[in-house]
Order: sequence, then C-alpha cells, then structure tokens
Amino acid sequence: MKKILSISIFLFLLINFSGMVSASVVSGYVNKGYWIRGTYTPTFTLRSEYKATDDGYEGHASSVDSGGEYKSGGWKSKDVFSNATQQYLTGGGNKAYYDYR
Repeated sequence: MKKILSISIFLFLLINFSGMVSASVVSGYVNKGYWIRGTYTPTFTLRSEYKATDDGYEGHASSVDSGGEYKSGGWKSKDVFSNATQQYLTGGGNKAYYDYR
C-alpha cells in the first residue's frame, strides 16, 4: 500500500509540475506609450511589445537575442502594438527595446 501511495504521489507531482511555465515579464507606461517586455520558459520566448499612446506618435518594438539576431515589430500607429517576439538563447545577453517617433 505504501509503495502504491508513493508512486501515486510521484506521478501526481510529475504530471502537475513538469509543465510549469516561468515568466519574467515587466509592463507599464514609459515615454509616450506602453511597453511589455520579458521572457517565457519553457518556450524560450523573448518578447518586446510597445504601443504609442500619445497623439501624433508611432511606436516600435524590437529585440535582439544573445546570438545577435534582430527582430523588428515595425512602426505602428497610436494604440496599435508593435510586436517583436523571438526565441531567446540561454546564457544572457537577450535584449528588448522600444522607440517612438
């Protein structure tokens, strides 16, 4: 009985916690707009999204992984998110950026 119970607990933990998603995401208002940036695990996704919220401005999001691969979300009009999402590389050096004009 103890062996069955311990196997059941092990399987419960394995099933319920093996697919845990870890996210390190920050968002908030910055110069002339709203910026969402961060990383997601286990999908290894680097995310940078920015939208201009002030009249007369456009927003742009971009990201660079630690291997130097650049991703641009393009210039978007007010209240439309520019999205630069890509796979990040482990070991650090992944960066998210925003810009407005």
